[in-house]
Amino acid sequence: MTERDQPKPEDATKVTDVQPNLALAEPDLPARSQDDAALDPEVQAFIGRHLKAVYDQVLAEPVPDRLIELLEQLEQGKAGKS
Repeated sequence: MTERDQPKPEDATKVTDVQPNLALAEPDLPARSQDDAALDPEVQAFIGRHLKAVYDQVLAEPVPDRLIELLEQLEQGKAGKS
């Protein structure tokens, strides 16, 4: 990094000097009924199918050997204490 690329001390900003951007905060929303929060049944079904596909892939993955070893060590520790 050249001297030109390095920030100057006067350009540095302390974390305490940073003001929160209140414009990004969520405005007060009106109270919503249970019916307002419901998704279209087709959207719910679409999301459900995709979540199931993702979780099915995760469940099909083999358990890592290291995790099996750790579980066996935990079981041995429990057996030794009882």
